[in-house]
Amino acid sequence: MRKWELRRREKERAEEICREFGVSRIVADILAARGMEEMGDASEFLSYEKSFADPFILKDMDKAAERINRALECGEKICIYGDYDCDGITSTALLYSYFESIGADICYYIPDREKEGYGLNKRAIRAIKKFGAGLIVTVDNGIAAVEEIDYAAELGLDVVVTDHHKQKGELPRAVAVVDPHRADESGILGELAGVGVAFKLVCALENDDGFGVLERYGDIIAIGTVADITPLRKENRLIVKRGLELIENTENAGIRAIMESAGLSDKKITSESIGFGIAPRINSAARLGDPKQALTLLLCDDEEYAAEIAQELEGLNLSRKEEDKRIMEDVERIIKEKPEILYQRVLVIWGEGWHNGVIGITAAKILEKYGKPCILISINGEEARGSARSIEGFSIIDAISSCGDMLVRYGGHAMAAGLTVKTEAIEAFCEGIQQYAEEKYEEMPQYIQRIDRLLHPSEITVEEIARLSVLEPFGCGNESPVFAIRKLKIEGIYPIGDNKHIRLKLARDGGGVSAVYFGVTAKGFPFSVGEIVDIAVACSVNEYNGEERVTVRILDIRLAQLHQEMIFAGKSAYDKYCKSGVLDSDNLPSREDFSVIYKYLKSCNGYSFGYERLCERVSGEGINYCKMRLALEVLEYEGLIEISDNDGCERIDTVKYEGRADLFNSEAYKKIEACVRQVE
Repeated sequence: MRKWELRRREKERAEEICREFGVSRIVADILAARGMEEMGDASEFLSYEKSFADPFILKDMDKAAERINRALECGEKICIYGDYDCDGITSTALLYSYFESIGADICYYIPDREKEGYGLNKRAIRAIKKFGAGLIVTVDNGIAAVEEIDYAAELGLDVVVTDHHKQKGELPRAVAVVDPHRADESGILGELAGVGVAFKLVCALENDDGFGVLERYGDIIAIGTVADITPLRKENRLIVKRGLELIENTENAGIRAIMESAGLSDKKITSESIGFGIAPRINSAARLGDPKQALTLLLCDDEEYAAEIAQELEGLNLSRKEEDKRIMEDVERIIKEKPEILYQRVLVIWGEGWHNGVIGITAAKILEKYGKPCILISINGEEARGSARSIEGFSIIDAISSCGDMLVRYGGHAMAAGLTVKTEAIEAFCEGIQQYAEEKYEEMPQYIQRIDRLLHPSEITVEEIARLSVLEPFGCGNESPVFAIRKLKIEGIYPIGDNKHIRLKLARDGGGVSAVYFGVTAKGFPFSVGEIVDIAVACSVNEYNGEERVTVRILDIRLAQLHQEMIFAGKSAYDKYCKSGVLDSDNLPSREDFSVIYKYLKSCNGYSFGYERLCERVSGEGINYCKMRLALEVLEYEGLIEISDNDGCERIDTVKYEGRADLFNSEAYKKIEACVRQVE
């Protein structure tokens, strides 16, 4: 369950934006509510008639351009050293395409994810030297390769680093280190992806203002920028806006082939198309195959060969989904066997045989389901690799860094990170992460669903929703607007898509709303016709049979006027109780609490939708999550209810009981009560 957070309404600022820029009131409300700190100046945000920053404001760019130009003039072989993810592959494709177009003696090297891991390594450097290169240009890596670059120098190889990761220690002694996250940088271009830094390098070499290079390579640059989840603000926004237009009519045979295999050929291309259609197929090569497949595809100019490679990547992507499903099932089994895992502040779960290239995807799903930072660790002999995902307000890389002395290596950023740890040190690492979270956070941040604006059903028109396009492209840092529609009566629940999804017919104030809820079946939907709900939605205009219509997609749904503060405070209290046996007296269930919960369960012949949804039902009676869970423990102990698994969700049934249960004298209740007395 996510905590809904409605952005503050800035009425006066919204009116100013309306007057000054002539946008709709909904657009102005969103811009004003998100604030200038997040959105930047409204005039800059709404205008695309702006320029790119001079690439030479990046430190060492002059040195990088000078060394590369010298190599070009004397015909020296240049090797582009890339990375295996989508950002690294597109960065390599950009530089290779550019150097090839100007007649350079060029080659590339992409490290194997499993055998070599991320970044420069000595074996690769020896191979590059043997191949006859005199200059290595890194993309999307290199800032941390101090020892490896020294080794390259010993072999007579010069290195130019282009990267966008943060400097953690001393700078490598390369010919040039171009990285907007160098400790001595201004930060002006700090939001660029690796492919964005490579783009700046080409601009410097071409003495181009950015627009010429963008017209030639904007499709590739946009794909890498979106895939690396960089904020779509400032230059990134300009890159992606133009790049999306270029992708729709791309001359790149490889991109066309990916779009065909992903079912995107006849659709409008958006950031979502890249994030969920194009990028996963490029990434699948590194996760389950050979990353050079994806690079070969982006560099391919033969339609038939491109289609062949795209189909291979499609197969790998399907295999990736199967592996993700298998890991998810393993994780759920582990949680079922050890439910105490869910009371950790950071979910750290490990197992053997999980594919290193897939655990990050599964970690993101665990985060989504349980609302807590998650680290999944795959054990392979004496070493294990982990992938982490986090929530806003909890920097996972800071948490991992606090345990850095236990790790072989690690890296990442606030929301996602990777690590390698000795298998024997996993439990100590887990304890260290929990200790860090407890010391640094009195209360862990909640998993937030931000709401940009309240929406009335009468505002859901093609004309109004179409005006949101001025805010595109959407993505990290400029998310698609999320609206809340309150106090809607459910009038119909209809299965769609082979019963995999549902469509809801909703009504309020005489107006109707039709909304789709993907991934939820009619059987798994926890509400009934006639109930009053609030929904969080995304809205878009789509074409059906030549007619434009508004699609309302439900992101979250809850009973109207939910007491969410009480629910989330209760969840924190229950986690604390389960972990440390500490309970405030206010969270001890009363006779009335037991009665309300039991009567509700009996009235509906058992409840199939889990603890959080049950808490929604009883919170109106002043029962928070902690009270409810403790009451259920006592009721189960006394044999009044049974709790079972219902396809990954708890089902709670009442049991026929003879006589009268003395709940307050039960061992289960006394154990809970003792925790209160211990505190007092």
